[in-house]
Amino acid sequence: MRIRFMAVWVGFGLLASGVACATAAPAPNLGPTSPPTAVRQATPSPTATPSPTAVPPPPPPTPRRGPSHAQRGTIYASPTGHDETGDGSEARPFYSLSHATHQAAAGGTICVRGGVYTAAQETIITRGTAEQPILIRPYPGEQPILDGTGADLDHTDSILLVRHSAHLTMEGFEVRNSSGRGISVYESEYITIQHNRVHHTQTRAIGGGGDHITFAYNHIWEAVLENENNAYDSQGGWAGALASYGREDGSPSTNIVMRGNLIHNVWGEGIIALRAIGFVVEDNTVFDAFSVNIYIDKVRDGRFENNYLYSTTNAYNRSDRPYPANGITIANEGAQPDHPVAEDLLIRNNVIIGTGAGINYWHYPYAPNFAGNTYLNITITHNVIKDTQFTAVAIDEVPSLLYDAPSGIVLANNIIYAGRNGRALTIGNPDAWQISHNVWPDGLPSYGDPAGLVIEPEFVNPQLGGSHAGFQLAPNSLANGRGLVENE
Repeated sequence: MRIRFMAVWVGFGLLASGVACATAAPAPNLGPTSPPTAVRQATPSPTATPSPTAVPPPPPPTPRRGPSHAQRGTIYASPTGHDETGDGSEARPFYSLSHATHQAAAGGTICVRGGVYTAAQETIITRGTAEQPILIRPYPGEQPILDGTGADLDHTDSILLVRHSAHLTMEGFEVRNSSGRGISVYESEYITIQHNRVHHTQTRAIGGGGDHITFAYNHIWEAVLENENNAYDSQGGWAGALASYGREDGSPSTNIVMRGNLIHNVWGEGIIALRAIGFVVEDNTVFDAFSVNIYIDKVRDGRFENNYLYSTTNAYNRSDRPYPANGITIANEGAQPDHPVAEDLLIRNNVIIGTGAGINYWHYPYAPNFAGNTYLNITITHNVIKDTQFTAVAIDEVPSLLYDAPSGIVLANNIIYAGRNGRALTIGNPDAWQISHNVWPDGLPSYGDPAGLVIEPEFVNPQLGGSHAGFQLAPNSLANGRGLVENE
């Protein structure tokens, strides 16, 4: 949803779609246009738009027949199979995914028959290659269900654990009823977890860490039930529904992608981008989460784009504040010198409606001996923030006597309504900020905004919980053609 003209980005509010050209650019618009269809590749794509609809199932695998399936690359597993007497053929499938993947060679496919795996607890350890990845997916037209009911799962155990693996894709499963976690990935590389439905987990639904890990097009609901009805009393310690984590040696994860996920009705943060270098969070729809919809915590080099974040109820409010989850929160919670901090972040083209704060920075106050506990080089652009119950953009002060000063912050080409408290913008360190060419329907902020507009932008059909496309500008909007041309 962007226009590219001569290697610059132009527009106001949501970015419009377009193509590269070598001729002079027309006047940039100040709002969104029709979003393109969501992209389903495993590599980052900035053009997809989330939609609060069911996640589409993956295409079915082609089953192979005959007695030598393993040699031909397809191994079968089934809730009615047997690991000891089965041979992995369609006629005599293995039972467990753990056993089936142990037999798989690079380039192989694990084809899993439909039905319910009860008391499920699977550990996957397998390695494909870049040229021959391993695929775990359902049998055509069938739905395998991993049900943790009756399994002896501790708080940090998972129904499905991928560990020390590489070049693996798992797709199309339902994972439910965990007394711990749903799907976890640790100490692995080039793993894709996609098109899964994960629900009714006591802690995190999906997540983990490693290098080049992608969580895409999953549907998560009724997760982090450990905190149901504010069980933690807002004192901290609950999980996120979809969350990354660091490596076992304490180093950050790298190159994490969270794309196109639908997350709702969860008692933790919807998405936590945690302790990583190189992060993409795009095209996700998150609503009715607890505390924060997208929490950016100790992340360097991240892009957070095309997400649709909103609240429809106060049922998930924290006990210590009278408003719903914030849209996007940036922080360095638990900051230490060997952790990345909030730096080199792009927050672009998000629609944030009816949340607590829209975008905020929370300054972690318990790291007085770490001067690097600050935020640097963050661009916030082409977002729509509307109907928030707290300040639309709320930025804590970084105390100058203890910490490095923030720097390199840009707030431009956004459409920002004042929250219900009457405030559109509060900034603790305003000298770090460049504010320009935003639309402020409720009046310019006291910090100033050269070329800022005080107008009603006139969206196409702005409905809470409706289509993301409803927040495009109408053809007659006065915001059309008034945006700032930005360097990419």
